[in-house]
Amino acid sequence: MHHRSVTISFAVAALLAFAGNAKASPFTYNVDFTIGNSTVTGQIVTSCDNDCSLGTINQSDTSGQGNLVSWYFTDGTDTFSSAGSLVVGTKSYPNNFFAGSGLFLEATPTGIVDEPVVGGQNSFSAIFRTANQSQYVEFYNTAAGADEAYIQFADGTSASAPVSVPYTFATMAPAAATPEPGSLLLLGTGVLGTAGSLVRRKLQGC
Repeated sequence: MHHRSVTISFAVAALLAFAGNAKASPFTYNVDFTIGNSTVTGQIVTSCDNDCSLGTINQSDTSGQGNLVSWYFTDGTDTFSSAGSLVVGTKSYPNNFFAGSGLFLEATPTGIVDEPVVGGQNSFSAIFRTANQSQYVEFYNTAAGADEAYIQFADGTSASAPVSVPYTFATMAPAAATPEPGSLLLLGTGVLGTAGSLVRRKLQGC
């Protein structure tokens, strides 16, 4: 009897821990913006949403994904993503996100925002690109405010246009329904109660 009580206590404790740690992470953003006559859609997944910068501060770190988990872009005809790579000889070069000397793409609770230049930097850019740079989505910002967005896809789609910052080019995707901690606890205690009843019946039948 004591052994069964200890087992049930551990099960309830584990259920409480799970319920307390349940949260929506990583964070998915739906891309949807227009440059010139082209509309770009896709998804960006990040590891944070609390006004965190994408990428790394080191402008020489061309493979650093920073707070990015994955991304893909499409113009409706062609698509490229962080999952791609270029193989040359025996080496594989992955598609990557490159952040210039200043970081200005931020993941927020509502979207990914291209922020104005701060800190006196003259110019820098952030670019999602293929390993051979044949396809890319780039945001180029200057201290003078001459901010632009560029796109290029393998199907020949290529365009650039001024953007007014702050500019939201991706919005937070609706979160999947997650059971409330209280509901999880209620379900768990119900299951444990049923299991205990079955055990008692089995012992009484012996």
